Amino acid sequence: IVFELPVAAATGSAELFAEGAVKLLSSLGIIDTLVFGSECGDIEALQSIARKMLDESDEYRALLKQGLKEGLAFPRARKLALKEDSGIADSPNNILGIEYCKAVMRLETLQASGLPEHGYRIPKLLTLRRVGHDYHDETIPADKSPGADISDLDAASLPEHKEPCPVSAAAVRKMMLDGFKGEAEAKDLNLESVTPGSAASILEREYGVSLPMEEDDLSDMLAVRLWTLAEEEGDLADIMDMTQGLERKLLNLPKGPVKFSQLAMELKTKDITYTAICRALLHVALGTKKSFVGQIKEAAVFPYARLLGFRSSGSQVLRQISDSASLRLITKLADADRDNGLLAHDIFAAQCYNQTVYSKFGTKLRGEYETGPVILQ
Repeated sequence: IVFELPVAAATGSAELFAEGAVKLLSSLGIIDTLVFGSECGDIEALQSIARKMLDESDEYRALLKQGLKEGLAFPRARKLALKEDSGIADSPNNILGIEYCKAVMRLETLQASGLPEHGYRIPKLLTLRRVGHDYHDETIPADKSPGADISDLDAASLPEHKEPCPVSAAAVRKMMLDGFKGEAEAKDLNLESVTPGSAASILEREYGVSLPMEEDDLSDMLAVRLWTLAEEEGDLADIMDMTQGLERKLLNLPKGPVKFSQLAMELKTKDITYTAICRALLHVALGTKKSFVGQIKEAAVFPYARLLGFRSSGSQVLRQISDSASLRLITKLADADRDNGLLAHDIFAAQCYNQTVYSKFGTKLRGEYETGPVILQ
């Protein structure tokens, strides 16, 4: 069963992503365990760091404030404040895992007084160790690169994996982007050597039709939004993840051509990471407001769960959710509350994505109201 995490949470910080995910799953009322991957594979170590962050001792707050005052980016300042030298808080999946732990701990503190008695269940946490290439590693082993002969590849010989090659998603994206820019055909990419067969077939089918996409495909949309917001005083400050310093720089930009990735690099400074800038620019392009943060963080019960797909064998579980969940289950968008800000923003974001795909590939994707949940037998 697959549910949609609203775009405001899905494109937000690790903290907001985790908060939205944990609250959505808890509000389904039947989820007993949340399983996630991490580089360390040690749930107790992740929970220990999460607890230190939530406790916010006087020493922690003072060290964090000092680090930020010295111009350090927040992740670096926080690590120093934690006195965390194991390296656990440096890895992307560990960082998200820590935020899952924090989100669960926050809900546990509300359990006695602020949570529904029925239709709500806080899941236990379990982590599996990530193996293979690092999250940001874009390299592809020579024998699995485009054009390589994989006819005698023994998948069982790969360490700790029964699937083809444990490369990162970043590496697969780069392979597809490089291939597309080099006018390579899908069959030349050897996608089946770096992704499971079912995924490879989908990627091959959509290659050159709706994939690959990259941040620079949003450049035109971003430019128009920046020009418009520059004329409307205060609106840029209302964008999610927008800081005063970044707002000032964006307002002072000349009204010329904009390339997403180039602008992000130009805006990068010691105290704000490239990733944080990319998030903010994406929120500018989509018009994602800071008010969405409150909708996700302030209420313990998530407002809705939109069903994207399920196996027919999961229909009984869906009936359980429908009978017991403390939130609204959306299976048909036409029947949903169109005044819900998070849902309306999801629909708008999908329209923006569909238009971007059409501009790049000439492919008309079906709209949100024309598609229903995918059902697999």
